[in-house]
Amino acid sequence: MIRVLVCDPNPSRKSPLRSAVDAALPELGARNFGSLRVTSSADLRTVVARMREDFFDIIVCKIDDGTQDIFDFYREMRARGTTTSLVAVADSSTYAGEAAIAGASGFCLIDEKVDGLKRALGPSVECALERQDGVVGLRSELGVGNVYSDDILFAESSRRGAVLHLPKNRTLLVRLTLQALYARLSSDSRFIKVGGSFIVNLDSVRSVGEKALIFTDGESIIVPVRARKAVRDSYKEHCMRAGA
Repeated sequence: MIRVLVCDPNPSRKSPLRSAVDAALPELGARNFGSLRVTSSADLRTVVARMREDFFDIIVCKIDDGTQDIFDFYREMRARGTTTSLVAVADSSTYAGEAAIAGASGFCLIDEKVDGLKRALGPSVECALERQDGVVGLRSELGVGNVYSDDILFAESSRRGAVLHLPKNRTLLVRLTLQALYARLSSDSRFIKVGGSFIVNLDSVRSVGEKALIFTDGESIIVPVRARKAVRDSYKEHCMRAGA
């Protein structure tokens, strides 16, 4: 599911912007999506803060003189390295340059309605759909949710399930044995088992040492002696495929 957050300060109960977004998404190929509306930049910050990092695939905000702090929010999101697409909608094209500087990935005028939104949202929806292909639904300590396989650096076994190691030093305990988790990921050739204790995303490996795997974020794991040759061979094959 593609998750969209719409910030529309329109005081009416129904949001014209949210309605236009909901109309544009199916035409862009998003058959499964959910949208949520907030009515102020303060509520926007509150909702985003409550969710996990990059929970929303796309955030669409109406910009006017009274919501200039949304651009500050965009800059903060970009500074944190978010993968969420940020789209700005405004009454005047004078906001287009500021939106681009703040990190907006799309911009349109409100009077362009659905057609304008389709142009502004198109690249963001395409990116979200590509990522959806790599989504794994898992039951975790935070409840049932989606995890992007791209974000899994490696996983290790735990007495309570398996611990996923994610970017920015985040971890997530999922309610699956390591073997069951591997069964969910094994169709993706990037993932290999390392002994009975680890699953590794080869895309996240920076180098293979004599005894350990070094990851792009600086973490490392010791590879059991019996698995070292197989891991080195798998990594070499992966590098060759990536370079082909």
